[in-house]
Amino acid sequence: MQANTSNQKNERLFKFLMLLIIVGGIGLRLVVYLQNRNLIIDEANIARNIYERGFIDLVKPLSYEQYAPPIFLWLIKLSSIFFGFSEYSLKLYPFISGIITLYLFYLLLKKLLSPQSIWLPLALFASGYFFIRYATELKQYNNDVLVMLSLMLLALRNNILTTSSGKFFFTWAIAGSIAIWFSMPSVFVLAGVGFYYGLQLLQQKELKKLTTLLFGSAIWLIQFLAYYIMILRPQANSSYLQRFHHDYFLYLTPISIKEILFNLSRLEILIGTISGDTVVAVAFLSITIVAGIIRLLRKDLNKAVLILTPLAALMLAAGLKQFSLIPRVSLFGIVLLLILAGYGFDYLLSISGRVVKMIIILPAIYILSATLFNTTIEPFKYEELTEGMQYVIDKKISGNYLSLYHSCGPAFIYYTQIHPDKDKWASLKNADILRYDTPYGTLSWQMHYVWSSKGPFAFIFTNETPKEFAARRAALDQNLREAAFLDKPEVKVLIMRED
Repeated sequence: MQANTSNQKNERLFKFLMLLIIVGGIGLRLVVYLQNRNLIIDEANIARNIYERGFIDLVKPLSYEQYAPPIFLWLIKLSSIFFGFSEYSLKLYPFISGIITLYLFYLLLKKLLSPQSIWLPLALFASGYFFIRYATELKQYNNDVLVMLSLMLLALRNNILTTSSGKFFFTWAIAGSIAIWFSMPSVFVLAGVGFYYGLQLLQQKELKKLTTLLFGSAIWLIQFLAYYIMILRPQANSSYLQRFHHDYFLYLTPISIKEILFNLSRLEILIGTISGDTVVAVAFLSITIVAGIIRLLRKDLNKAVLILTPLAALMLAAGLKQFSLIPRVSLFGIVLLLILAGYGFDYLLSISGRVVKMIIILPAIYILSATLFNTTIEPFKYEELTEGMQYVIDKKISGNYLSLYHSCGPAFIYYTQIHPDKDKWASLKNADILRYDTPYGTLSWQMHYVWSSKGPFAFIFTNETPKEFAARRAALDQNLREAAFLDKPEVKVLIMRED
């Protein structure tokens, strides 16, 4: 009786702790969503595509060097039809999907780990900077996590050995087809699902059902090939994207120490994304990930195949220069690494005595505390263009005398042509969006010696590196002098007059 009472108390405590973590994660996402930060470059370009295109045209390759899956774009399009083109409306689906992924991650962890260890990966997912950011941003990366978790849960719940062939086929034909057009990395996850089921059938010598699995997999493959040819290939192989992602591809067959270390450094970046790129965090998570892989391969080969195959496919695609390991693009892979870390944490706790358990738990608590601190210490802000625009208006400068650093362009177009409050910025509509290769020294000379009016002239910068800003500032200083300066990490505005 006492044992049963103790178990019931532990179960209630576990449920309360999980509820607390989930509610806390939802609260963090809600706070960041309500901060209503400005759209940044890629978000603004996605918004422009949605604004300019109908549903059918959103299936075609996107403009402005953007990629996003059609069903994701359709959901954003529907939101804009019902609620307009404000930041809140455009980010509504990512926000909702962020809440759903938090719950799905909990359900998946319940199927994979024991109660003693679920709290760590769940809490890191609930409070992690990247997981919160992309649950409140107009990009598809959190959506990729949603699709991955849904497919993995469906695989674990849908037993191929006990389900009729017809039901199994139609379930996965529909689920796989939706996933492919909903999330590009879903093809990596579907590969894991296929091998997961295939291994079970081979182990049980159920060769008849293997035909059903192969036929369903063929349907996935045909659709993915169509998707790749229609949408992905023109973008994945574009010179712009190849240059942009160059440092986040892998060496497919590393043959030197330098190439091996480069590949390992890319993996280190992904691991560091989970809870901050500190020595303690990377070391602890690396150890638990390795321990998790070892435990999976020894104890449950089927689940090892389900989890490790998508990661292996991701690395292969990065080696073939078809998929980038930039953390936001590989967010679904980071979540898989977090699952492996949870496995390893669970394994280390299960084989340890009380003292060793405390030694293992202490760095876990430290990492979680650091993650929460980094997430909550200040608002999520990146490129606050509208703050710079308001500063220019307050200085009574019109768009005829405003020049925008090239990275400001997409957001400036969104706020002056698409946003519901675009009339607020009407006086700035004639601003000049400068090219990347604009000679700022020549521009300042023309403003000083050629323009009939001698200013003041305003220059707005967002998404610039300190080196880039310093170089352009020095060029402007050749012929103009500073009259005012808004200097913030998210936006810089230079007001210049004739020297």
